[in-house]
Amino acid sequence: SKVSSLAKTIENINESHKQEIDAIDNTRLKEIEDIEKAEVRMRSALAKVEEAYEESEKLLDEKKKKQIKKVLKENKKDPDAITKRLAEITGFEIHVD
Repeated sequence: SKVSSLAKTIENINESHKQEIDAIDNTRLKEIEDIEKAEVRMRSALAKVEEAYEESEKLLDEKKKKQIKKVLKENKKDPDAITKRLAEITGFEIHVD
């Protein structure tokens, strides 16, 4: 009948809509996770740099600290680039995951 056919169509539309919403929600969660991971990576890298300076009894001046923070922000999704740039700036081999 037309009514059951229409009901089936509406049900299909609703299911499709639900799947779209789930996909959007999952994408958003992934974005939030990525941002959180990047934040943790940046804090961890900065802590490692500060530790390396303390151990070597060198001074981590504000200029260098600003450079480091800039590198961390610009490369927050690329740990290899961070590792490489930190070595160039600090002279320390600081591995970033």
